[in-house]
Amino acid sequence: MEVKSIEEIKKNDYLNEVKKLLSNLFPLNIKSSNLIGVSACLLGINCRYNGKASLRPHVLKFLEKEKLIPIPLCPESMGGLPIPRPPAKSTQPARADQIKTNERP
Repeated sequence: MEVKSIEEIKKNDYLNEVKKLLSNLFPLNIKSSNLIGVSACLLGINCRYNGKASLRPHVLKFLEKEKLIPIPLCPESMGGLPIPRPPAKSTQPARADQIKTNERP
């Protein structure tokens, strides 16, 4: 039996949630002009720093109204950050490489 780390399990949970959401949303004939990237947490996928979602019904209504097909994206998870993870904030908004966590040593 293969032993997996907590981070790998969480990543797999995220990927499974994405697959489940996509299988429910994607029709068989997709026009690429209808595809749009959307933050996965806004679509109800539990990928935020605290392991929860941030579902926004108005986003779903807009997508439905405009006949858009969302592609759920989580830049933090895609960049390898774990779920959950310590909260972080930008210390200098003009520089994306300056991130400070709220976690104490």
